[in-house]
Amino acid sequence: MKRVVELFKKLAIKKKILGTNFATCTLVLFVACTAFVANEALSVKSLLKKDLATQAEVIARNCSAAVSFNDSVAAAETINSLQYKPNILDAYILAEGNRILASYHNKEKPRGERTPAGGTIAAAGAGSLLGEETLAGLLDHYQGTRQAVVVDGEIIGTVVLLSDLSPFYDRLYSYGRTAAMVMFLALALAYLFSTRLAELISRPILHLAGTMSKVSVEKNYALRAPKANDDEVGTLIDQFNSMLGSIEERDELLREHSERLQQLAHYDALTGLPNRLLIIDRLDQAITHAAAIGEKVAVMFIDLDHFKDINDSLGHRVGDLLLTQVAGRLRESIRGSDNVGRLGGDEFVIFLSESKVIDNVVIMIQRIVDSFNKPFLLEGTEVFVTASIGATFFPLDGETVDDLLKNADTAMYAVKEKGKNHYQFFSSEMQLRASKRLELHNGLRRALENSEFFLVYQPIVSLESAGICGFEALLRWRCPERGIVPPLEFIPLAEETGLIVPIGEWVVREVCRQLRRWQDEGLQPLRVSVNVSPVQFRKQNLAERVLAVLEETAIDPSLLGIEITESFLLNASDEVIEGLWTLKRKGIRILIDDFGTGYSSLGYLRRIPLDALKVDRSFIANSLQNHEDETITKAILGLGNNLTLRVIGEGVETEAQLEFLRGHGCHEVQGYLFSRPILPDECHQLLVDASQGQPAMRAALA
Repeated sequence: MKRVVELFKKLAIKKKILGTNFATCTLVLFVACTAFVANEALSVKSLLKKDLATQAEVIARNCSAAVSFNDSVAAAETINSLQYKPNILDAYILAEGNRILASYHNKEKPRGERTPAGGTIAAAGAGSLLGEETLAGLLDHYQGTRQAVVVDGEIIGTVVLLSDLSPFYDRLYSYGRTAAMVMFLALALAYLFSTRLAELISRPILHLAGTMSKVSVEKNYALRAPKANDDEVGTLIDQFNSMLGSIEERDELLREHSERLQQLAHYDALTGLPNRLLIIDRLDQAITHAAAIGEKVAVMFIDLDHFKDINDSLGHRVGDLLLTQVAGRLRESIRGSDNVGRLGGDEFVIFLSESKVIDNVVIMIQRIVDSFNKPFLLEGTEVFVTASIGATFFPLDGETVDDLLKNADTAMYAVKEKGKNHYQFFSSEMQLRASKRLELHNGLRRALENSEFFLVYQPIVSLESAGICGFEALLRWRCPERGIVPPLEFIPLAEETGLIVPIGEWVVREVCRQLRRWQDEGLQPLRVSVNVSPVQFRKQNLAERVLAVLEETAIDPSLLGIEITESFLLNASDEVIEGLWTLKRKGIRILIDDFGTGYSSLGYLRRIPLDALKVDRSFIANSLQNHEDETITKAILGLGNNLTLRVIGEGVETEAQLEFLRGHGCHEVQGYLFSRPILPDECHQLLVDASQGQPAMRAALA
């Protein structure tokens, strides 16, 4: 049975349905036919019994007189009437003691004596005895009956009838044959019906299974299983198709998400250009290919000039718009075979590879420079932006991606140092400068931690009182390996690397501490001005930091001055200007350093809370020899006086320069004519004289 079950499990669903239906029909028909034949057999047998009983009763009534008088002849005549009953096999009229009075044997049946075991008994004639046991056997073996002969309520004899069962069996066989034919025809119809039913039921299931198999192999979730009915299988198909739809939607979302991730992983989200990862990979492939066929590769490193100023003054949104437009112009400047990408920030890289790459690089650089000559329209404002470009070549200047990009970056910084808005090819001299620059940068990082910075103070002299009215704090660096490093050498590098932020904060804190020490020494400190880099405004909330230091050191804010450059103020953001006003409201003086060297527009002067202008030393140094510088100096002095601003002359070194400034309304001066920058200890006597009301530097001012 277990093996049958296992075999059944392996059958196809169509065969399972067909086999199940056919087996069920066969069983039902077999049970029905068997019940029909059995019922007919019982009915015939019952009728036969009733007929025998009736005949036996009639014979018993008719032979009562013959039995009473022991008249065998009359009894024989009575029993011979059964010859018209073909179903009677044998009949006996028994007198008292089961003595046979008369008997009847059907002539059409085989003659002979019959016993229950199929043996023989002597032909029973009148006077013969029929034992009770033998009689019981005959009645049991044949379909027979016995009827008592009663006279006046007394049993005087017995009538025994034995039936011939062959008609019964013939009729039963006829019924069975008919039932078998009906069953065969019914099974044939059932098979045809089951086959069709199995086809109807299994077809959608097979279609569903086929669709599932196809989906599994092809991974095509756009396929759908056909639906024929609205039954449970139809519901299953609906659910399956719905599941495929959900998977298809999920796969579409996953595909879009994957494409988006690929885009984000390899392309710049802002400009759409290849990002650092992709452009470096492409450059590496180009180098490998060029090395195999003996070609050259040119790499151009492009950095926008003054991008940070634009980003800070007009906002990051405008800065992003500028980068997008720059990317568009770079795309237009290159050929289809060239590559352009964004490394990050305002840095872009272009590379091309071919045999005549050196000649084509110059042409491409010129196209890029020409494209930057047109203004960029940023939210209705025209902005002119230039770029510094450094170029390097494989294999002349390097054989790896890192070397080429590093050398191109070095060449680009060489352009920055020379005034920007140009291009430069890499050279070995640049490599040497780059190495020194890296060495300087590493030393600069250690300088603050190792307390290598110190301040000197250059006195500022009032032309009105002929005394010292303040100092300018100047940063110096004493490097253990290089000695005193000039500010012009390390300050620009500190600004580029962002180190100027912690350095600048240290300067403000150190100045305030020095003012605190002078006060603790009983001296009346004079105001001290501090140069603040534009990077400090961009990287931190300068006003908050300065005020926190003043509160920490308990210094009067009026003793501190903040010097800012003119060029930075042209694009100063609202936040920067508000920070300056915050400092001004607290009493801190705001000065413009190197006035006249920046932009020509003076509209920003109305927005900024200024206290003083400092005339750049270059104008003062040439004012007596160069008419243009003289005119500019006079204009600055006149502008400051007209705006009621204090004007300070820087870099005064001769009596003639002093007289020129005094004669044109200059209020304060500083320079080597009076004093070089000095250490805090050297300022002591000057502060003593100032606190005692003694004018300083009188000889120089006389």
